[in-house]
Amino acid sequence: MNLQRLKWYFFIILYLCLSFSTLSVAFAIEEFKTVKIGVYENKPKVYRDDKGVISGLFPDVLNYIAKQENWQLGYVFGTWDEGLQRLEKGEIDVMVDVAFSQERQEKFDFTNETVFSSWGVIYVDKNSAIDSFRDLDGQKIAILKSSVYFGGSEGIDQHLKAFGLKAEFINVNEQAEAFNLLDKGEVDAAVVSRVFALTNQKNYPHIKETDMFFNPTELRFALTKGDSDNQYLIDRLDHWVKKLKEESGGIYDESLSRHDLTGIITTEEVIPYWVRLVGLVSAAILLLSGLVIIGLRRARTIIIKKLEEKENLLGNIVNHAPIIVFAFNNQGIITLAEGKALKEGVLKQGFLVGNSVFGQFKDNQMLADQIKKTLSGEEVELQSELAGKMWRMNFSPILIAGQVKSVVGVAVDLTQEVQLDHAKMEFLSLASHHLRTLPTGIRWTLELLSPNVEKVLGKEDLKHWRSLEETNMRMIDLANTISRASQLELGKFYAFSEKFNLPKLIDEEIEQLQVQIAKKELKLTKNYSIEEVVLDKSQIKMIVHILLDNAVRYISPQGSVEVSLLPKADKFIFKVQDTGWGIPKNQQEKVFTKLFRADNVVKMDASGMGLSLFITKSIVEKLGGRIWFESEVGRGSTFYVELPQKRI
Repeated sequence: MNLQRLKWYFFIILYLCLSFSTLSVAFAIEEFKTVKIGVYENKPKVYRDDKGVISGLFPDVLNYIAKQENWQLGYVFGTWDEGLQRLEKGEIDVMVDVAFSQERQEKFDFTNETVFSSWGVIYVDKNSAIDSFRDLDGQKIAILKSSVYFGGSEGIDQHLKAFGLKAEFINVNEQAEAFNLLDKGEVDAAVVSRVFALTNQKNYPHIKETDMFFNPTELRFALTKGDSDNQYLIDRLDHWVKKLKEESGGIYDESLSRHDLTGIITTEEVIPYWVRLVGLVSAAILLLSGLVIIGLRRARTIIIKKLEEKENLLGNIVNHAPIIVFAFNNQGIITLAEGKALKEGVLKQGFLVGNSVFGQFKDNQMLADQIKKTLSGEEVELQSELAGKMWRMNFSPILIAGQVKSVVGVAVDLTQEVQLDHAKMEFLSLASHHLRTLPTGIRWTLELLSPNVEKVLGKEDLKHWRSLEETNMRMIDLANTISRASQLELGKFYAFSEKFNLPKLIDEEIEQLQVQIAKKELKLTKNYSIEEVVLDKSQIKMIVHILLDNAVRYISPQGSVEVSLLPKADKFIFKVQDTGWGIPKNQQEKVFTKLFRADNVVKMDASGMGLSLFITKSIVEKLGGRIWFESEVGRGSTFYVELPQKRI
């Protein structure tokens, strides 16, 4: 009887344990939100590795977010087109690596934060003569099915139609398939994203990149249009993407580095044989002193052989490249003169050993003055015309015991490069003029209609109208920026001095930025200590606009901007100080170069061409002034412009 009762107790306890464990598992499962993610093959942004694991930048970001939000991710693998179809039908919640466009926004919902940026690029066979859009007329072009680089206002189809051209497009399911067809010679060209090309081109030996780049895109997460969970998913995805991009050295930066998306490729350092040999000989001294002499002799032989090889290589370079290598002592007497340009007769009479270097440059006082600086211990780099050619020259003094004993110089013939650059700038100047004509006409029409739009359009349509006005102004600004840069490069700079009130001009530019200032809740302070100046008003307006726009653009909400005008004898200093993102120290020397944008700025703001500060520096210097800055990441930047108060 007791045994029978014990059996019943045992079954009751076992039943209760199983019930509670089942409930606990059910509750644990309910804590997770399941999110179905559409993925496809587009290495390195998203792909399936050798073990079948979904990897890449987008999965790295999603896996981190899922861990923070307690989501259960379900990856659904397929082709690019299958993923978009599943998203449209609601079979998945999110599709990764989708380029945002106005056309696609009508079919899908998108996150606001951009995970990565890219653009379209055209590849051709390495022996192909195709190097412009006109050359694509009648050609076979492989392109990803439903790609943003095909249709839309900026797609390749529109680019060809603009030239009155036609091409046969071959749709593929993966970008790798486009490269495969091109590599096999089955198509004439392939359109892929720049990111895919950079990381996969090495696998296709028979193709090459062209200079045809188009349609910059913002790669985001796309969601099924109108789904009830979208607002929640968009809020959480935007929150974490923004946070990860702002975090230096975090999971986002690690993923960029791991998937070679930073542009930095780690290479294995190879130690030369003779260095290893010397190390082995040094270690052998401790064991067998009798081998030291043999080891050193062998090392010496190897070193001498390598030095001879390098000397021969250097000699071939000097004798075949369009350069001159020369040296002169501290008296200016030439002690070395070698180079192809000398052998062909250019500068042959002057660059002779024993001649005075100053005699060679007697007709170029600026160049002679720079050479004198090198004899004082300074390194000099400059461009100058000599014997009818343009040269880039570098001079480096050799010091012994603190005294200049000689100077080594290298002159590189830039004549063809300068001519090509000049032709390119002429084309850009002409192209930007034509590019500006259409949006300017649109602007006049918009301004003509603008007084009545608020009466006619509803709230949503009015929002689109304002967006159209803003986009059109950006097109005009872009054309003006390209035009200004090309004009400066061509030396076409005209300044007309007039007397005007500088504080008033600055206040007018600040007023133009009030919408952005209010949107970011910025604190703006002004300190003007001068009034009127005599300078080119339009050029000063450009300088003021660029520095103020940069300060307001590259700053986080609730930051501060200070604008000052400070007198300095017969000059003045225009100072713009902000608490913005700052410029990394290792990139500060490139700030005033063409097409430069700091890494942290690119991550936070995908727009911009990197021309504004190049233009500013060029204008300032042509007005007889100078520009410099101080900056620290996370603390902000201060730009200073020093100009004469009066320039006739």
